[in-house]
Amino acid sequence: MIVTSHEDMENTGSKTGLWLGEFTEPYYIFKENGYEVDIASPSGEKTPIDPLSLLTKNITPSNRKFNNDSVVRKALESPKKLRDIDVQDYDALFFP
Repeated sequence: MIVTSHEDMENTGSKTGLWLGEFTEPYYIFKENGYEVDIASPSGEKTPIDPLSLLTKNITPSNRKFNNDSVVRKALESPKKLRDIDVQDYDALFFP
């Protein structure tokens, strides 16, 4: 899964980032179906989460699962650098 490294909306002062539900829903579907999932981003630094996706009205069951999943949380804190990924090693790339 290729995730964003971008957290600031240009010329607005507002924050952005990975919309959590767009990541967690497919992530858990992939995992539940036996797929190995690597996470990469352009910078390889901690993935910013869009703060609006954390609001109660936007919380999904997969987001709740994510909150207790230290493995995936750690992967988002230190994703692989996109430039270090060889796409030939993967069956698919997914951009949430």
